[in-house]
Amino acid sequence: MANGTVHNDNCPPDGHHLERLSLQDKQPRARAIAELQKAPHDFAFAFDIDGVLVRGKVPIPGAKQALEALQANSIPFILLTNGGGLTEAGHAERVGQRLTMQIEEDQFVQSHTPFKLFLEQYKDEWILVLGGHRHTVKELAAMYGFKKDRIITTSDVTKHHPSIHPFPEMTTAYHDQYGNILDDFSHEQEIAAIFVFTSPRDWWATPHAIPRLAQGGFRAALEGVWAATTKGKAKLEFWTCGKPTTTTYEYAEKILEKHYRKNNPDPKNAIKTVYMIGDNPESDICGALLADETSHLTWRSCLVETGVHKSGMGPAYPPTKTLSGVWEAVRWVIEKECKVDIGALQNN
Repeated sequence: MANGTVHNDNCPPDGHHLERLSLQDKQPRARAIAELQKAPHDFAFAFDIDGVLVRGKVPIPGAKQALEALQANSIPFILLTNGGGLTEAGHAERVGQRLTMQIEEDQFVQSHTPFKLFLEQYKDEWILVLGGHRHTVKELAAMYGFKKDRIITTSDVTKHHPSIHPFPEMTTAYHDQYGNILDDFSHEQEIAAIFVFTSPRDWWATPHAIPRLAQGGFRAALEGVWAATTKGKAKLEFWTCGKPTTTTYEYAEKILEKHYRKNNPDPKNAIKTVYMIGDNPESDICGALLADETSHLTWRSCLVETGVHKSGMGPAYPPTKTLSGVWEAVRWVIEKECKVDIGALQNN
């Protein structure tokens, strides 16, 4: 288990604490930024997106300020989301547009990004892919390396066998437009695996006042239907990635360390502590706790009150710190790690 007191030897020593900063006090603020930029930091961030950085298409106050402060001071971070349905590059571009800032593809880990781990096992097999609109999910699986002529969607299946759908009048036009007749596919074709490119969790925050039920609810319903159909004689077998699974956090560590090495090639420098910033105790905070038990890195967490979790609620899993929003979380971590009051640190 990774534990112990968090300390950054690269930050200013106790005798050289940087003075309080403010937007009015430009000179000490500039010195503080310079000091932060010099240090090869040994801490990093992983951010959830929905309910932390944005709500739907609307940026959450302080989100851009927080990420730009990290970029300006060379503090590494990734976005670790249970969202999906797009390529990592496409999702990074979408979030960047909403925050009006640059987010790199290699800073993005989605719920289904770890599906790349199955490439060698299933690259030559027929796989059914679910979870996206139009051709997006098929193109996504192909970009991961799966053979395009072995990837099928429900629209492809319906195109081959229209009577398979019980209510075709509701979806015929859609399947006709996006389904394809595949040369080697038949009704008897065995499907080696089904990949669902979407969030595995239950609740997620949107602009609606009440959190929405995500595809974790579908999985629970499927388990019930499976149990009823098989009369309990066969257990539904499935593998889950996405938060809070340790598989996803282990994958995120590799992506984060790879991103870190772009600016810190010296092997003597390394990330020691990762702070998960999230709004959902049962995915973000639980995942950080599980990762801390198994990882060579120390995982800590900040629970923000701008998404699923609200002020006054008792979280199912205890975070390291609860704060009102993402900017407050980033500020708290930097002040804790670098022993400095960064005040109103921001890019402007």
